[in-house]
Amino acid sequence: MLPNEIFSLGLKPRDLTVLACLIRHKDNENDSCFPSRSLIAKECCVKEKTVDAALKALEERSLIIKKHRLRENGSHTSNMYFVADIFAMTQRPAQIKQDN
Repeated sequence: MLPNEIFSLGLKPRDLTVLACLIRHKDNENDSCFPSRSLIAKECCVKEKTVDAALKALEERSLIIKKHRLRENGSHTSNMYFVADIFAMTQRPAQIKQDN
């Protein structure tokens, strides 16, 4: 389920869609997921190039952390993504104001 706070982040539609997809796939135990770029593109109805741009924007805003993964034979496999706690990120400014 998407947190309501996600809408206060001012994300572009492509970034919001990709973030929602990652949240859908994430493991609630460690907030990670590893959908392929092609799966994200398919589920978001966009091209892989658009997924790449969205992932880059989400990383720059510290909403996700991307870790490259390798198979045992050294070849690349899907990246692992760690999704930030959106609720905690949106509450920080309010907490700072309350502390002052």
